[in-house]
Amino acid sequence: MKSFLLQHQHALGDTVVKTGLVRDIALTYPGQYAISVLTNWSPVWQHNPYIVPHDPQHPAQRVPLRYVDGIRAVGRGEKVHFLAWFHRDFEAKTGIHVPVHFPGGDLHLAVSEKQPMISGPYWVVCAGGKLDFTTKHWAPERYQEVVDVLRGFGLRFVQVGAAHHNHVHPPLQRVLNLVGRTENVRDLFNLIYHCQGVICGVTSVMHIAACFSKPGGVIAGGREADAWEG
Repeated sequence: MKSFLLQHQHALGDTVVKTGLVRDIALTYPGQYAISVLTNWSPVWQHNPYIVPHDPQHPAQRVPLRYVDGIRAVGRGEKVHFLAWFHRDFEAKTGIHVPVHFPGGDLHLAVSEKQPMISGPYWVVCAGGKLDFTTKHWAPERYQEVVDVLRGFGLRFVQVGAAHHNHVHPPLQRVLNLVGRTENVRDLFNLIYHCQGVICGVTSVMHIAACFSKPGGVIAGGREADAWEG
């Protein structure tokens, strides 16, 4: 059995999306390849049935994955989600074609993790983001306006976001504020797994929601071309 070590050490959302490639390799070629991963955000991979622990003593082909070519392709008018660019990059470097089986990542929760942290129905809102790409941020007062309007229709909101030094998440009013309370990303997965939907920018929250087939309103901040965001 041939072994691969898939490497991509970037943001949480990137890692969540990369799980889709691992799933699709396993579904397309069951039992043919041993897949290990080298990424940030190791909790993303907990309970994942498609990976094996990396053994440095066992030879594996290292495949550094990237999607920057997808960003460039958008400039040429091609409309492909960057999830599919992980698949394309893998094929370019290994010669193995892997189709996209589902337009989202692949997260797995233990039975104990499926117990809701919050009782009752709610939506998740992420009204901030990282400081490395602030063009993806939407004005906090606009998020507040959305929350206030939808509360009038009976919706309840839980605000999430990291409290790291390179993040900013202005607190919203009339929400349950859990900013900085989900540093264990498995807790964030739980909140989104049980929510009715999400409202956020172009960030990890939308990718996690896609894993659980949750609806969402995503405010594209304009860093990429509109076709890419679409």
